[in-house]
Amino acid sequence: MNELAIDIIAQAVLLLYPAWRIYGKAGLNPVTSLTLLIPYLGVPICALILVISKWNVQPIGGN
Repeated sequence: MNELAIDIIAQAVLLLYPAWRIYGKAGLNPVTSLTLLIPYLGVPICALILVISKWNVQPIGGN
């Protein structure tokens, strides 16, 4: 059980912040990136949410 906790913490440190930013820039709720904390299934679920959702991205230019 201790190794699982270490894995979850390492995953949170390495993946949670970038995922939070990706969700925010894609126009999605960044809290959804907390699905990464689900052991073994978090990364596929997070990726699936990003794949099937509509991204509300605003263009950078002023046109």
